[in-house]
Amino acid sequence: MGKIKRIFILLLILVFCWQATGCVLRKFIPEPSHPEIPGENVSSGASEPEPPKSDYRYSGEAGDLAFYSYSLLNESQKELYSILCSSIEAYTEEIDGPFFFTPEEFDLVVYAVFSDHPEYFWADEWCGEYWVTTINGKKCIRSYQFHYLMKQEDVAVYKELIETQSQKILAEAAKQPTEYLKAKYLHDYIIEHASYNSAAADKIDQPSHLKGKYTVPKEYFSAYSILGFFTRSQIVCSGYAKLFQYLLARSGMYALYVTGDSREEGHAWNIVQIDGDYYHFDLTWDDPVSESEEADMLRYDYFAVTTAEIEKDHQLDSLLAYPDCLAETYHYYRYNNLFLETYDYDCFYQGMQTALAEGNTEVSFQFSSPEVSEQCQRILFAEEAIFDMLAALPSSFSSLDRELIYSNFDQDKLILSITFAYLT
Repeated sequence: MGKIKRIFILLLILVFCWQATGCVLRKFIPEPSHPEIPGENVSSGASEPEPPKSDYRYSGEAGDLAFYSYSLLNESQKELYSILCSSIEAYTEEIDGPFFFTPEEFDLVVYAVFSDHPEYFWADEWCGEYWVTTINGKKCIRSYQFHYLMKQEDVAVYKELIETQSQKILAEAAKQPTEYLKAKYLHDYIIEHASYNSAAADKIDQPSHLKGKYTVPKEYFSAYSILGFFTRSQIVCSGYAKLFQYLLARSGMYALYVTGDSREEGHAWNIVQIDGDYYHFDLTWDDPVSESEEADMLRYDYFAVTTAEIEKDHQLDSLLAYPDCLAETYHYYRYNNLFLETYDYDCFYQGMQTALAEGNTEVSFQFSSPEVSEQCQRILFAEEAIFDMLAALPSSFSSLDRELIYSNFDQDKLILSITFAYLT
């Protein structure tokens, strides 16, 4: 048999079928003909209320991101926030005002509640309805009606299921000695065990459900909450973000639920606090839905990135003032010596060896500029330095094909992914 010829297959771009959820929506139902009713402002002007307690929160000292949205509200908004939380936990169907807020202010408080409380899986954050009236010439919210996605008796059943399954995950997370490793463990676990529910994203993106008329199975709505993961392992971007937030909080860390747009779609992701600094995480885009199972791999492209980097393809909503993420300490590629500012043989070699030793079939590197990317890929592929590295790898990788390599390059993020081939 003749010598196997070196083959290099360069896949410039693997086509990913990206999916995203729709925007967070609220239903505003004005009733201009409703007569004026007497009433006082529900805001008492008393001292600042305590934030509502929740079972899922870490019992240790509160960090900067604990109940972050609540902390940004004014005193009267905080009182409404507490009323909404207590009502959801009691499965209250309707609360009566008057609440002296504009519809926009009321929406902001509802948004704040669901941003801080990923454990409220039974309440439909989209479909709450409020009625507007006028008192003494001033518009206010007369009443607010909640919509729930399941019967009240089912809530306790699902809470128990979530708690049982969470404990198994949290027990492993607790073994991680640093906050970085806890975040990485939960990032990897969620992506490895979840799949993107494209059907839920497609079918719920319609206006009919806004009036409480569920024209699609309510099970699809669970994909937008932590429940979708624990019952079907199927979620959409808000499910990924809420689940990461929930598990980090249970692990003693804090994460913020962030909404905005990405790739011209409504989207949700996280800001996480690690050792006092803030970082963006997007688990949805780190778990791409691809056209082939071979390309559907765990990614770290949005693991602990800065605001400047996330804003290349994300636009944050202006509803809340999000922390600016400036630190690069735990940026995945920098922290793991996979970030190159010039060609470095040892960086590529060690990166490949470490990936293989950990049982991975792929390793990725990020470049600091297009010029560095061009330099490194020319040396690796045109000058075939990649095959010198493969030949030099330990003989213990006996099934590795040292004459064949696959590559994918993301021109926008300057990330080169190398996939190993194996002898059959």
